[in-house]
Amino acid sequence: MKLYRKTLRLIINSALKEGLKLFIIAICLVFIFNGLIWLVEYFNQGGLYNIIFGIFKIIIYFILPFYLFKYLISVFKRFGGGAMIVTFVIISLELILFFIIISLTTLIFVSWEELRNLFNEPINVIINLS
Repeated sequence: MKLYRKTLRLIINSALKEGLKLFIIAICLVFIFNGLIWLVEYFNQGGLYNIIFGIFKIIIYFILPFYLFKYLISVFKRFGGGAMIVTFVIISLELILFFIIISLTTLIFVSWEELRNLFNEPINVIINLS
């Protein structure tokens, strides 16, 4: 029983560290690419905007999930399938919690009057299927 608890503690701690690492990487990428896009807009280089945004999408949508998948496979090889599922659930809940915290802290910096005006006025949504 002690070995089980020790292994479970090891799995949980490593999953929390890995989730924090993924979160920090994602936030740093957002800040870096947001700064690059601001620079491109400031110097009126429209062609670079699409390239930078494409690189950002590739990193966020392909490389970070691949990194998570690689980590889950290493957990599977070391501890088994149950540990991999526990790790995935812990990392998912941790990332959800971090992004909720960020959303709540951004509410501090947005004026409530702007939010009220946004929700009082009709929101027009245009869907272009072409």
